Amino acid sequence: MDNGLNVLRAGSSRHPHVLLKGAGLDLSTPLPHEVPVRSLIAEMDEMEKLPG
Repeated sequence: MDNGLNVLRAGSSRHPHVLLKGAGLDLSTPLPHEVPVRSLIAEMDEMEKLPG
């Protein structure tokens, strides 16, 4: 939680990629992008199963 607060406190003082990497989230790797995409795909698969 402290990492997230530090990112918010920094505001726009540094580039977002630099701030997030300092908080432990490296956007230069595929992982942070793959996880939400997989989640979205799973949700869409569930929605396709709904009657309608």
